[in-house]
Amino acid sequence: MDFDPQFSGATPRAYGSDELEQHLRALAQTAVSLARDIDAETMLSCALRACASSCHASRAVILTRDSRDGSLHGIVPALGVADEDALGLHVSPDECETTKAALESGVTAFGESAGNVDSTPKVVRRFRARDWMAAPVTSGRDIAGVLYLMDKDAGFGTFNALDVAFVRTAIGLLGGALQGLRVRDRIPSSVVGNVAGLVGQDGFEEVVGLEVERAERLGHPLGCAVIEVVDFANILEAHGPQAADVVMRHLGQTLAKHVRQIDVLARYDDRRIVALMPGTPGDVARVVVRRLDAQVSRISWPKIGKISLRFGVASYPEETKTAHELVATTLKAAATANQENSGAA
Repeated sequence: MDFDPQFSGATPRAYGSDELEQHLRALAQTAVSLARDIDAETMLSCALRACASSCHASRAVILTRDSRDGSLHGIVPALGVADEDALGLHVSPDECETTKAALESGVTAFGESAGNVDSTPKVVRRFRARDWMAAPVTSGRDIAGVLYLMDKDAGFGTFNALDVAFVRTAIGLLGGALQGLRVRDRIPSSVVGNVAGLVGQDGFEEVVGLEVERAERLGHPLGCAVIEVVDFANILEAHGPQAADVVMRHLGQTLAKHVRQIDVLARYDDRRIVALMPGTPGDVARVVVRRLDAQVSRISWPKIGKISLRFGVASYPEETKTAHELVATTLKAAATANQENSGAA
């Protein structure tokens, strides 16, 4: 399927010196702050916009690295790029020399796309950008992803060494902040069913409460999705509890590979897993759910074969006002989907 990105309607602009100074000050304060209520999305968003505004870039995206296979996945918010298109980005370092150099050697590169198709990063080609810069996103000594700046305002020329210097400064501050941040330190995370990072049922209520509290304090949305295995009861009856548990463990592992590090997966009960997505409004959460469904639909379990999922999605504060309402609304949406599917059958 051809990639046909839709760009956001907002007209990108360069920030004034006062606004730019505020961005940098926020980054610096974040880098030395011990406050536990500052999340990774806030840091990444601030760094992205500071770099884009300083370099007069019309578009900017960040791709973060999956520690399991080294691939890169787009995250939001982006700048000048629709959320759905940013989330749909997926790049293997081996298929892009510029990206590979950024990840392995910390190289920051820039160039123009015209006449340099082979050396233009894959992400830049997909957005048909005129010129570009690719910079590693660091977390301490580790490289966590790549920042792409695209389409510099023609009135300011093309990307240059001064842009590189500023981006390295901003990313350095960001790296110090990310190094000290451990999002999952605040939740009772454990190994559940051999899935690292999947919160157990006993910690479910506390996790949801903490995430809603933080979303309220920061003024950020919180997406919530309940992921339920269709015909779980039939699988349990036909193949036994051990096979049913294998399905849930493999499902948890698959979901963990295709969500962000700041997202939280929690076991609600035997057949349902809940995904909490900080900073994610309802419409974007539904995009994520469709992507997860596509990934799971490719898997075939021994003896059982393929499984089907049903989803319920809700968001705070768009659709609910409390943690209890968020989960209840999401579960109700999943139940409604179940009834609709039964009626269709």
